Amino acid sequence: MKTTGERNPEINLLKFIALVFILLIHKKLPGISGILVRGVAAASVPVFFMISGYYSYDVPSEKIGKRARRILALMLIANLLYLIWDICVELLSGNPLRPWIVQNCSPKRFLIFLLTNESPFRGHLWFLGALLYAYLFLFPVRKLMECKTGKTGAFLRKNHVHLFFWLSVFLFALNLAGGELLTIYGKNIQIPYIRNWLFTGIPSFAAAYCIHAREEQLLQYTGKRGMCLILAVAFVLNLAEVFYAPACEFYVTTLGTASAAFMLTIVCRGECRSRILCFLGKAADKYGLWVYILQIIVIKNLEWFCKEYGIEENPAVQYFSPVFVFFVTFLLALIPVRIQYFVKAGKRNPC
Repeated sequence: MKTTGERNPEINLLKFIALVFILLIHKKLPGISGILVRGVAAASVPVFFMISGYYSYDVPSEKIGKRARRILALMLIANLLYLIWDICVELLSGNPLRPWIVQNCSPKRFLIFLLTNESPFRGHLWFLGALLYAYLFLFPVRKLMECKTGKTGAFLRKNHVHLFFWLSVFLFALNLAGGELLTIYGKNIQIPYIRNWLFTGIPSFAAAYCIHAREEQLLQYTGKRGMCLILAVAFVLNLAEVFYAPACEFYVTTLGTASAAFMLTIVCRGECRSRILCFLGKAADKYGLWVYILQIIVIKNLEWFCKEYGIEENPAVQYFSPVFVFFVTFLLALIPVRIQYFVKAGKRNPC
């Protein structure tokens, strides 16, 4: 079995595919294709949390703390970036700045941000806050487990995987009750109360943590053909659910699709030998977070350009736009990643 510090090329490739689907949530395709893709692409969100949870199994609390600090820094930088961006847009549009500040920088908005991770500046940044909370949830557990004395540490060392499993089941059930069942019966729950650290982040994170803990046992009963069949069935059922309830944010089959796709990468470990696919996976692993952070800026600029020149309704533009956004966002992501590299190099080799 691989150690937790090694990166799985197949998981990296899954991360790339998830990035593509996330983009198709934010930059929708036209017509029914956009609705179907959005419904299936919702599985990408728990996949990202699963990847982080999988790589957090049996990791010392010190490293978990470092990851939490890194995500905290990214979250603050990303929110500051969009704060500056929005202020510039308001000023260039000739709008008074005070109403925007009152609406978006109020204590209530920041309280919602703390409780549900819903950023006052850009909704998609909720993921960073939810991932931070997942690491903060795991940190004290790992800390207690590392204590040589004490009944709590001994209990967690013996039972924490079972506790994580049942916690994920319970929270996913609440998510589905609020995100799908109530929506079907006409009682829509606002997105921040379903898509946050508690109902999406931690259960996905904990589920993959449990998968890693029981990986050897799972592989004994799971084959590649079986997982491919399960993934295909989950995918088809996911499409059917989207047809039945297109307004939902989360589906029962979303969990099935995400879990099957993630398990397939575990079963197929070591089989990805294509240089192109491995390159795409490494690119997603290295630049994925910044691609996620920056894509809305590219999307908004492209939408402004298309509207300015009256081509926003052109079918070719609508279908090609996601490709353009993905390519440009990856290029933009090179900048902060290279800056981080030079900053780290400067700290290692001070003048």
